[in-house]
Amino acid sequence: MREWAAIFRSRRMAVVFLLGFSSGLPNMLIGQTLQQWAYDQHFDIKKLATFVTLKFPFAFKWVWAPLLDRYRMPFLGRRRGWMLVFQIGLLLGLGGMATLDPGTSLPTLLSVALFVSIMSASQDIVIDAYNVEVLEPAQRAAGSASYILGYRTAMLISGSLTLVMADHIVWNVVYALMAALMLVGIVTVFYAEEPPPSPVPRSIVESVYKPFVEVVRRYRGYMIFVILFCATYKFGEQFAQVVSQPFYRDVGYADSYEKAGPAGQYFTADQELAPLADLLLGARFVHDSSYDKRKWKMFTAVEWAFSFDYVKMFALTPEPPNAPRLRGWASALVAGVSATGKF
Repeated sequence: MREWAAIFRSRRMAVVFLLGFSSGLPNMLIGQTLQQWAYDQHFDIKKLATFVTLKFPFAFKWVWAPLLDRYRMPFLGRRRGWMLVFQIGLLLGLGGMATLDPGTSLPTLLSVALFVSIMSASQDIVIDAYNVEVLEPAQRAAGSASYILGYRTAMLISGSLTLVMADHIVWNVVYALMAALMLVGIVTVFYAEEPPPSPVPRSIVESVYKPFVEVVRRYRGYMIFVILFCATYKFGEQFAQVVSQPFYRDVGYADSYEKAGPAGQYFTADQELAPLADLLLGARFVHDSSYDKRKWKMFTAVEWAFSFDYVKMFALTPEPPNAPRLRGWASALVAGVSATGKF
């Protein structure tokens, strides 16, 4: 236990946590938070639903990942150089969004948000590669927990705290403050250690071919199931969250934590704190012993149970005068389908 706790006190875990923070910060700012900003400008639900296309770069980042693996910046090493470039891009992109307004310059705002999405997806590629190279096998479970903890902390700030801030200051200032938080990642890049040297692909073809052959060799006959699992694992949750902010408002939730009342505050805290406890517990189990199917099923069941927070939210929410109960049950159903798909 002491050895495992000591891993979390290391410099590497602090770096991984801060990189997770940098990676998670833009996610909500081009997603649900941006929808909330547009919702306050009285955009209709159909237009808000189109905002989901801003996340497409995350689905296709594998296309340019080999380029980031093959080439490097002439400074800060193979991984940290790219990190710095993308984090500066995110700082400028989020700062650019802070100067715009959905009501008067929506096409420009969405164009800048798309740029932020590309920068964020690219940053994720490089940070994932850095984590694999810098963490020793015994540190990877704790490293994954630290990274996700940082990621979730950033999502809590950019997805929940921003709503509280928007009650007191204009959205443009909120986005400017979020852009300033990207300085956390920029400073971390200089603080982070350089990972041990790893083989550099001699060509783009090699950077694509070798990893593909390795995956096929490792999984062989199970390859199709691995691909299907990766493609569908989060589908239900992501589908349910496409226009979640307008949905919460329409069924009677307030636009911020401090206005939400006991039910809304319980849901917010439960949604954020429960997964954090889950990931730390999971990291502890993985560190103690090797993988087996019983652990897989146990933690899948835990995540399945957490998905029914949607049902709890509906049960705690008074019947709203402006939305039928069927919409609440539809949200619960999507959560249930998402959870069932995890088995």
